[in-house]
Amino acid sequence: MIDNRLLNYLDRRWYNISKFTDRRDLVGWLLDYMKKYNISDRYKEQIYNVVFKLPKKTDLQKERFIRYYGLQPTEFKKETLSAIAREQHCTPNAVRSSVISIRIAMFRIHDEDFSILEKIYEEYHK
Repeated sequence: MIDNRLLNYLDRRWYNISKFTDRRDLVGWLLDYMKKYNISDRYKEQIYNVVFKLPKKTDLQKERFIRYYGLQPTEFKKETLSAIAREQHCTPNAVRSSVISIRIAMFRIHDEDFSILEKIYEEYHK
């Protein structure tokens, strides 16, 4: 017979894995959409603010992500990995690593910040 504590643990674990997978899928879809299409400047500013508040990420990682997805307020110009790398005197792979690091960090943001991403997702994923 399975212990109730074990069942509760498995339920919580499944919920956390499911929640993480849902977040990963939502962030992935939203960022892929942003790379291919333009979203409103208002939404770009909201995503910029979410990224800017990420803990445990360097300013350089955040800057590379923001430039790659064109989230700079007032400019909103998307740049290639190569263009960012040339200006920062590094390899495109270093820039790519920074972008991926921020992308992964976005899966784990606070619920209130994630709700901003959900609203944007709902607006464009119809």
